[in-house]
Amino acid sequence: MGAANYGDHWRNLRRIGNNEIFAPKRLNGFQELRKKEVKNLMKRVSRVSEENAWKVELRSMILDLTFNIVMTMLAGKRYYGEDRMKTLSKNMDLFLQRLIEEHRADRDRNTMVNHLLALQETQPQYYTDSIIKGLILAEAYKVMPFGLGRRSCPGEGLAHRLMTLTLGSLIQCFDWDTVDGKEINMDEKVATLMSRVHPLEVVLKARADLDNIIS
Repeated sequence: MGAANYGDHWRNLRRIGNNEIFAPKRLNGFQELRKKEVKNLMKRVSRVSEENAWKVELRSMILDLTFNIVMTMLAGKRYYGEDRMKTLSKNMDLFLQRLIEEHRADRDRNTMVNHLLALQETQPQYYTDSIIKGLILAEAYKVMPFGLGRRSCPGEGLAHRLMTLTLGSLIQCFDWDTVDGKEINMDEKVATLMSRVHPLEVVLKARADLDNIIS
């Protein structure tokens, strides 16, 4: 969607994204999923901080959190694993087609892929396998700035829900400090996404009542 030229194809992808994936009712239906994945993140941050003298690099963990939530929303399966997605990228189209066929055979799952396949039966010209695979990839990687107007990100509602819950949980569950008392380098680089030149590394110590907080 982000790379498509403005036209009928782009409008179709935009409509599907807004109406079938990022509608408020659908996002609210996955609230418990987001809570569960954020709790998993808190446990992982706690474990990694203890193993690394309290030093934690957050960017990779936040990306894992995002992929886990989006992939479970779309396909009912977690992405989880630091190297799973890198390995799958070599055979992504085959993987996605198998995923679609698996959901086509099992229609009892409550996932967005199943919902899109149901729409495919009544509107096959709009919901082809290729479009469904493209939507899975586009939404799994969509962590770009929201923008404005026609090109604004339809995932903004999901992002606001997730950022609020994640940041609030990190602040509530951990005491924060910088590494060796140094100022954080805020230099940025621009590629597909705007990110920091140096990944964010901070000192996080779990609060004594962490288990009670995330129980």
